[in-house]
Amino acid sequence: MNLDPSSYGLIPVSDIDQDLLEEFSCGTVSLDFFLKNEAKSFQEGRISNTYCVFHQKYEGIVGYFSLSNNSINLETSEVMDLGLNITTPISSIPAVLIGKFAVKKELQNCGNGKNIMDLAIGQVIDASAPSCARLLVVDAIKDAVSFYESCSFKNSLFAARRAAENRKNRKNNNPNTIKMFLDVLS
Repeated sequence: MNLDPSSYGLIPVSDIDQDLLEEFSCGTVSLDFFLKNEAKSFQEGRISNTYCVFHQKYEGIVGYFSLSNNSINLETSEVMDLGLNITTPISSIPAVLIGKFAVKKELQNCGNGKNIMDLAIGQVIDASAPSCARLLVVDAIKDAVSFYESCSFKNSLFAARRAAENRKNRKNNNPNTIKMFLDVLS
């Protein structure tokens, strides 16, 4: 069921009744566990902010995402692609990490994930907090890379180079995630 993109809303997990959280399932045990057992503690401890996504024409939680501060190292070419008009060299670019991202199982693979991603991007762009970030970052599991690519995320060349170096030095032969980023102003 593809839900109308204009009818979504966000509520911080701290304002959601536990019984409603218990009804959510995306089909991935670790993501379901996080929402039901850890998201509120992470929010209270200021580790991440988790937002539950609702829709006017759907009863219950449609999906959720959690955001926290981060930074990412980029190759020179990637920094140049951002078009930053700065002369002071910086070693990393401020970013917001999407630590968790899930869509209710019955609503997957029909455009709802992209709509929820647009809400996450909007949270970063509209942030009125004393912090700012230019990039949205994910550590995508391999099965989710194509989804993030469909949302215009790019593989980090810097992280890919580091991963190749680590494989060469046998530090990690098979990384479980791929570092990806999105310029929220593009």
